[in-house]
Amino acid sequence: PYPEFALYPLADLRPAHAVNDSTGRDVSAALSQVDDIWYEDFAKSDIHGYAEEFSLTLDLGDLSAIAHPVLLAYGWVDYAHSSSNWAAAQRGLSLKPPTLEVADGKGGWRLFSADMGHPAGLPKHMLFDLRGAFPEGDYRIRITTNAAIYWDQFLVGSALDVALNVHRTKATSAALSWRGYPAHTSIKGTFAFRYDYDKLHLEAPWGTHGGAYTRLGAVDSLVDEIDDRFAIMFHGDELSVEFAADLFPPPAPGMQRSFMLHADGFGKDMDFHSAHSLTVHPLPFHGMSSYPYPQDEQYPQTEAHLEYLEGYNTRRVRGYYQ
Repeated sequence: PYPEFALYPLADLRPAHAVNDSTGRDVSAALSQVDDIWYEDFAKSDIHGYAEEFSLTLDLGDLSAIAHPVLLAYGWVDYAHSSSNWAAAQRGLSLKPPTLEVADGKGGWRLFSADMGHPAGLPKHMLFDLRGAFPEGDYRIRITTNAAIYWDQFLVGSALDVALNVHRTKATSAALSWRGYPAHTSIKGTFAFRYDYDKLHLEAPWGTHGGAYTRLGAVDSLVDEIDDRFAIMFHGDELSVEFAADLFPPPAPGMQRSFMLHADGFGKDMDFHSAHSLTVHPLPFHGMSSYPYPQDEQYPQTEAHLEYLEGYNTRRVRGYYQ
């Protein structure tokens, strides 16, 4: 299950001491700062996105004075696509999400999380809550996976117990428009990219899902609720969302405001072994048991959903694959 929503005010962040578990080599320097010097001392499989199982052991130092320790990681994962998983299945292999073990105080390890998550997609931060993880005096953890995850930094710190004022509001306006393709640069020749929003290309050599996309223009009513009425974007589209500044009260004295954007939606790739990989339809919905969903399930057929399909999704695109 997804973790529950929570905010973590952080303090006293510091690097962890990191060791390659199989060789005993100290790799702390590579994992001390965000600098594109990743930990990549693992054997890659000939199946894209797969690696030989590897472990990193982190010594987090003395955490005895920290009531609520957390691990802040930065990195990216080179995704295994459907064709990768199909090839792996033919060999009896499967991806193992990162497990997190903690020292058991007896010279061994005990499982704390069978799936701690990973920094999905492009390089980004992720946080893992370590409250209640450690026996007294031993603050080591071990992370193990066979996924091609490129960690760039591990920090340990404290989550502060402070009162936060949270204000949520809907967008004032939302519009779907054509923009183009921001120029992107590969980091070290990998599938991790950085994008230049202001440098645009008008074409991209990508395949196209065939089907009905949302027409351009205002889409306020499609993005103000989680209701399975989607703004369906064609590649090169831009969804602009605006919030009026006066929707929020001024911060209290001594407080600093941060903004977070909550987005909810679905994405579909064009891998040959993915379900319905060449078409927009069948549309997903939050109540489906799987995708593709079984014959006894269907996209909602309420009056509002049918009006949405007919009134908004009028931009029909003939699909092609390159």
